Amino acid sequence: MRQSTLHQLKVFETVARLTSITRAAEELSLTQPTVSMQIKQLTPPVGVPLFAPLGPPLSLPPAGPAFLVPCRALFARFSLFSLPLPSLPFLPPFPLPLSPQ
Repeated sequence: MRQSTLHQLKVFETVARLTSITRAAEELSLTQPTVSMQIKQLTPPVGVPLFAPLGPPLSLPPAGPAFLVPCRALFARFSLFSLPLPSLPFLPPFPLPLSPQ
C-alpha cells in the first residue's frame, strides 16, 4: 500500500481549514491542479473520500474530521521544532553529555 506524505497531509489540512482548493493553493504557493492531485493521491492510502463530492465550498464527509484531528495533532508536534530549545517542556534541566564517558 502506498504511504501518505507529509506534504499531502499539509495540503489536506490546508484545504480542509480553508474549504477551498483555490485558497489553499494560494496559501501553499502551489497551483490548483497540484493541490487537487495531492488530495486525489492521498485518498487511496486513507481508504475513504476525505471531501464530499459536492461544492464549493468543500465539505468534509464523516471520515474527514476523523482524519483531520490526528493530522492537526501531527503538525502541532512538528511546530515544537521551531521553538527555542530552552522553552521545550521535555528537556531535562541539566546539561546532557554529548559523548560517552
